[in-house]
Amino acid sequence: MTSTRILTKRIGIDDEFISANTTESLEKTLTGFDPGLTVEVQAIPYNDGGVELLSMAASDSDVQTIADKVDELLLALRRN
Repeated sequence: MTSTRILTKRIGIDDEFISANTTESLEKTLTGFDPGLTVEVQAIPYNDGGVELLSMAASDSDVQTIADKVDELLLALRRN
């Protein structure tokens, strides 16, 4: 089974990345963020063989832009 662990960090609020759950698909909806808040997102792919490399962080204050960047991270990680 291949999955991706999603981590988020709210700029100015969180000191470290916090787990935002996992996904087995190429899509993950992140909710609960206040409008205008800048959020960094990282993705960590893993499977039965272990954990892969951590992705670079993507950040933005626009919810749709963050969603697009998470999708890009997941697609890039699945290709590797």
